[in-house]
Amino acid sequence: MRLAQHSITLHGDIQSAWAKLLDWQNMLDWDEFISSIHFENPIRVGSTGTLTVKDNQVFKLRITQVEHLHDYTDEFSILGTRFIFYHRLTQQSSNQLELYFSIDCEGVLSLFMPLFLAKKFDAQLQATMSKFKTQIEAQSSH
Repeated sequence: MRLAQHSITLHGDIQSAWAKLLDWQNMLDWDEFISSIHFENPIRVGSTGTLTVKDNQVFKLRITQVEHLHDYTDEFSILGTRFIFYHRLTQQSSNQLELYFSIDCEGVLSLFMPLFLAKKFDAQLQATMSKFKTQIEAQSSH
């Protein structure tokens, strides 16, 4: 069940945008959902980390798919429900990129989650992507 999705066009180079997208040590600078995140190793398929969201809930986050310079998926489970976060970066021209994020849930609570979280997730997702865009474009203008 899709909870939220959003895409945004930004100006910058794909290498810098991809590096920022996977730089968990600095995600707090742009990600509206998290208050802390930690991985022991670089992000790759099978990596696990600890994610603390803004309301202080803590989850074990797992990277399930990575295609270098294109997309990655991470997820966590709670109460028999998987929350799946998909991030895609697409080169549209030499200096223009499209960033797409989606948040899905599957499992026991997935029918009820849109009633409680979809509106909140949509607003946070748009704010997150706007911050990301601002930072990438400021970085590429230097």
